[in-house]
Amino acid sequence: MTTKILVRSYRRRRQPLTRTATIKAGIRELRRLKADGDLKHVCWVEASDTDSQLLDDPKYGFRRNHCSVPNLEPQDVKNEVAAAATIHHEAIHARDISKDGPTSSTWENEVRAQEETITFLKDWRAQERESLTPDTKRLRNLDEQIQSFEHGLVYLKRNHGAEYMSERFGG
Repeated sequence: MTTKILVRSYRRRRQPLTRTATIKAGIRELRRLKADGDLKHVCWVEASDTDSQLLDDPKYGFRRNHCSVPNLEPQDVKNEVAAAATIHHEAIHARDISKDGPTSSTWENEVRAQEETITFLKDWRAQERESLTPDTKRLRNLDEQIQSFEHGLVYLKRNHGAEYMSERFGG
């Protein structure tokens, strides 16, 4: 006697196809993880071919109590993990500028923002591993982002930021 057992295949999760969809998915992830507290200091998010950085509000510039515009480079819009990590990191800078003005662009604040982002990504990775169905692709993307931000932190600490600060902030 043979029995037939129907097995449903798991629905595959598709990656967003456009930059806009990837950015929206990254913001959804930040909200799902309740890591969206600093997004109130972000006007909107842009994606262009230039480096990931925080741009000033075209109307007011970098000012206290005003929002800023994170710009994502092509590498940061390849998946929602990279988009969420970069938006989170740049939102930390937007928060600092909104609270303290443009003078908050210091080497110490850059190091602190890197460390906050690494902590956020590690917490996300732990939460993802503990889920009932961990997504191996997302875990791989999280590990890649953690490694990227850790390399950036090592670079900042090794060079004490002098070269970095002069390039990025003119200081």
